[in-house]
Amino acid sequence: MAPCNTRNREATLNPTDTNPRSANENGDVESGNGHIKDQLDQALPLRGSRDFASRDESMSFAELLCEQ
Repeated sequence: MAPCNTRNREATLNPTDTNPRSANENGDVESGNGHIKDQLDQALPLRGSRDFASRDESMSFAELLCEQ
């Protein structure tokens, strides 16, 4: 059994499905995604470029933003 399913059972949480592109059905998650997108849109111009040498480099950049 996957660890997340175990945690859900212990916390008595029940997973639910949402429809694609229906932010109103999963507002907390969608809101968080929007904040991350806004952070990236603000940080990339300050970096000087939206281009990265590799996917790992772009992921490291995004992780640093999330840690702030």
